[in-house]
Amino acid sequence: MFTKVWRAVRDLLPFASRKADRCIVCRGAIRGRFRKDAFGICVCVDHAKSTVQCRWCTRLVARSLGCSVCKAAAIVDTQRAKLIFKEIAGWCSRQGLRFDPANVGFKLGGDIAGAGGTTNQHRLGVTESLLNVKDNGLRKVTVSVIPGMPEPLFRSVVAHECVHVWTAIHRIRQTQVAEEGLAEVVSYLYVKSRRGLDYTVLARRMEKNPDPVYGSGFRSVQATVEYRGLRQYIRSLQAA
Repeated sequence: MFTKVWRAVRDLLPFASRKADRCIVCRGAIRGRFRKDAFGICVCVDHAKSTVQCRWCTRLVARSLGCSVCKAAAIVDTQRAKLIFKEIAGWCSRQGLRFDPANVGFKLGGDIAGAGGTTNQHRLGVTESLLNVKDNGLRKVTVSVIPGMPEPLFRSVVAHECVHVWTAIHRIRQTQVAEEGLAEVVSYLYVKSRRGLDYTVLARRMEKNPDPVYGSGFRSVQATVEYRGLRQYIRSLQAA
């Protein structure tokens, strides 16, 4: 029992005092204090300043090398990105967020930061909707996503944007916190449906997000969805 409690406390500390594998920088066996990330990657205290967290996955990586995992999994091909968008749109439709991805524009890149007037961590994708008065009031919806993200993060961003697509097409009115909260919940549920440590860590980051809009919105909508169910929550928005 004591061992389990010690392990739980130890993992909360920035540096631990136990034997580990090898330092990500010097590759030497660690026998003293060291830092360990959510992926089990370690760095000895002497080389802590030689590492940074990957901007995408938060792995500890040598400052001079960057994250080889995210580089290998980066989504940079437009056709591949469109296939993933179509796949996730289908998944969202099965959850009750129905729309035809063939009627939605999708591209990698664009003025994503400028579209929202911010460069914060959540501006990884943007959904823009334009009302076409000449075409019976139909909306032209376009999704833009930053290229170069590793596939797990890319997929979570696409799932998030799919909610904004559904909201625009069906003209659902919500507060910003409520809409971003729903987008984060759907993205979270999608991430949880995937296998792999990257998805597990990503889900944990979403649960603990301190952002007053995305994080608070997520926890507020998540509480309602857990009580009523996602489909019922969606139907209530459509009926409002």
